[in-house]
Amino acid sequence: MRKKLPIYLTLGLLLALTPLEAIQVKENALRNKRLFGIELPENLQSFYGRHDRINSVSLQEYQAGPYAVTEVVIDMASSPCQLRLYHTELGTLQDLKDAAPSGPNGYKPNVPSQVTKLAEKGAQRANTTNPPVIKDYPVTTHAKTIEFRVSSKVELETFYKSFVGAFTQNNATGASDESDDKAEARGLAGTLFQLD
Repeated sequence: MRKKLPIYLTLGLLLALTPLEAIQVKENALRNKRLFGIELPENLQSFYGRHDRINSVSLQEYQAGPYAVTEVVIDMASSPCQLRLYHTELGTLQDLKDAAPSGPNGYKPNVPSQVTKLAEKGAQRANTTNPPVIKDYPVTTHAKTIEFRVSSKVELETFYKSFVGAFTQNNATGASDESDDKAEARGLAGTLFQLD
């Protein structure tokens, strides 16, 4: 007769074997130490760049139409392109109502509860799918922007913290112009960031 493991022990083993981080940082993964890389393996998307060419790294949140956007921007020197990684979520009807301008005397119309429930159900479904980046030139973005959509805000924030941690400890020397081949650094040198 086989003995069964208690359910809490089985769940504990499953949690222990499940990776907690959706992002992996692999130091010295690239043979060329002048480079760093960002990969989104699920969609076979990637970006590789010279770590000594990073001008700035930023994180911001903003509202774009019905979407709440969290965005990381990496600005590269001597490159016509800018790198954006972002996460979008449809806001709730309440968020939209709060952001909408009010009418005379501060009046804002009420949304029926049935409409609110259907809208929230639709937003939840839309937020759990992972659509590709959609570019509608020239309306949505500049042509020289490289964009990746990340499926989770937490994953994007974790990436930002890891990337900034490596970037701010980077002590690159040399590479003052395109012809300078001397670069010694730690931090981002040869580092690969993989996001699920």
